[in-house]
Amino acid sequence: MKLTSDYIYDVEHAVSELFRTIPAVNATWAIRNHSDGYSTHTLELLLIYGSHVHYDHLKDGLPEERSLEVFIDEWKRYVEEATHTAPIQYTGDVSTIDDAIDGLACDIDEEKELDVALIERLIELRDKLTNEKQV
Repeated sequence: MKLTSDYIYDVEHAVSELFRTIPAVNATWAIRNHSDGYSTHTLELLLIYGSHVHYDHLKDGLPEERSLEVFIDEWKRYVEEATHTAPIQYTGDVSTIDDAIDGLACDIDEEKELDVALIERLIELRDKLTNEKQV
């Protein structure tokens, strides 16, 4: 099927409700909704917890194999995992890297897409500096 504005709106509403249930210290999340005011509607979803990054980019007219129910269920699983992740307090340089990850995730500059690859690399660096992969 091809994505429609209704599908994107329903995803945004459902996932934003899910995100609000995650304790703030457990995860960083972002929802970016772009619309040109006419017919193009784009939605970016990002969830970061521990060493995990989940990202979806939805745009009107693009193909999508997941039904709305399957899509929402997938994000419910991610939120459930994030909710039960033990928060970690970083110090020193690692704290600076973690702050940069949060800053990139929450950057709401609508002129550019989220740089998920950079976020993933910073997580790898943070985990390497702490000598452990966060679960």
